[in-house]
Amino acid sequence: KYQAAVYQLMGQISLGIRDYTKAVEYLEKATNLNPNMISAYFLIGNAYAKQQKFDAALQEYQKVIQKNPKVIPPYMISGVLYDRMKQPQKANDYYQKVLDIDKNFAPAANNLAWNYSQYGGNIDIALSLAQKAREANSNDPGIADTLGWILYKKDVVGSALPLLKESNQKFAGKNATVLYHLGLAYGKNGNKELAKEMLNKALSLKQDFPEAADARKALTEIDAQKANRG
Repeated sequence: KYQAAVYQLMGQISLGIRDYTKAVEYLEKATNLNPNMISAYFLIGNAYAKQQKFDAALQEYQKVIQKNPKVIPPYMISGVLYDRMKQPQKANDYYQKVLDIDKNFAPAANNLAWNYSQYGGNIDIALSLAQKAREANSNDPGIADTLGWILYKKDVVGSALPLLKESNQKFAGKNATVLYHLGLAYGKNGNKELAKEMLNKALSLKQDFPEAADARKALTEIDAQKANRG
């Protein structure tokens, strides 16, 4: 696993200098050595996204699947690529295929749970999948965020908050989406000042993260509530 981390770092460096071919090569080595490395799959997705080469990449992974139908990484990366192409249903098909091979594979359970929670899937199935991912990989901050966000959506804020705090801490306060989730959870729990703090941090970190418009709307609503009380 140490070697996998080294390959991931080399992949990140290659991404940083825009050597996308080399980046994918290193990151695939990382996922082959440690198939549970969620972040490596997303970095591969990023490398293809930067080049706008989704279809070509998917064709290559399809070839790998035909030769090795029981190997997880090509299914997993295909799912991530479909997510990047904003085709969650196709992504889910691939995540489900991964779980058919290994029902406890945390990255697929996490991503499937996230998609169900975001795109109108069954929230109870999403919760079950996220819990399974958490059991399989309790240290991953992305999984903590997914589970926390689903619990927030189910109005179980008391259980959501510790998970979202943990995720934010592990991301060192540098993940805008997690900060947004934490802000909403604080707000729902009645702590408007901490809610504002987290939402403002999210927007100062990244003005155009996926939930940025929702974060601005939430801040406006908090200010309106304060004004009404005043």
